[in-house]
Amino acid sequence: MVISPDALAILLLCSHFGLPSDPAEVVAPLTLREWNPLARTLQTASLHPGDLLGMSAVDLQNRLSLAEIEASRLAHLLERISEVAK
Repeated sequence: MVISPDALAILLLCSHFGLPSDPAEVVAPLTLREWNPLARTLQTASLHPGDLLGMSAVDLQNRLSLAEIEASRLAHLLERISEVAK
C-alpha cells in the first residue's frame, strides 16, 4: 500500500501509531480541535501537510508562526516517521 506524504503527515500528527509504550515519554497527538487551526494555518501558508515532513521545530516555528512549544510538539510527532512507516 502506498500512502501519500499528506496522509503520512496527518497520521503522524493525529494518531497514536508509533508512540512509545512508556506514558512518561508520550507526546500527545493532535486532537481534531487542535488539527483544524493547524490545517487553516497550512492553507494560509500555501503548504500541504506533507510539506511538514523533515522540518525541524525551528522550521515549523518560522514557516507557520508557531510558539516554540507547539513547534517542538509537532516536530516530535513528525519524527516518528520511521516507526509508523514500518
